[in-house]
Amino acid sequence: MKEGWLHTGDKGYYNSDENIFIIGRFKELIKYRMAHVVPTNIEKQMMTHPAVEEVGVVGLPDQVDGERPLAFVVLRKGQTTTAEELIEYTNELVIDEEKLRGGVRFIDKIPRNELGKIVRPALSKLL
Repeated sequence: MKEGWLHTGDKGYYNSDENIFIIGRFKELIKYRMAHVVPTNIEKQMMTHPAVEEVGVVGLPDQVDGERPLAFVVLRKGQTTTAEELIEYTNELVIDEEKLRGGVRFIDKIPRNELGKIVRPALSKLL
């Protein structure tokens, strides 16, 4: 505790009813230019594509932008699509800062911990 606050590393907000909403973790945020991008927002939109089984988004380091959102995608059995198609599809659904400027890479399995959460450092090692 510091100055009466418990620092958890979570990013969130509270509303006028004083309800607290956690929307992500600061360690997981992608820092694109001056924006903090929550990877789960992009993942949620990509999961609506019929060919996508799983997706994990991380920041691809970039000298100009800081980080660019990059998606690692596992396709559903028997489904095919291209990186370009997924980028176009997703970019239509997300805000400007969340656009997949880092691209799409196909993998066989998204690394997850024992609780089923994406292990983003393991994905970042695939860069």
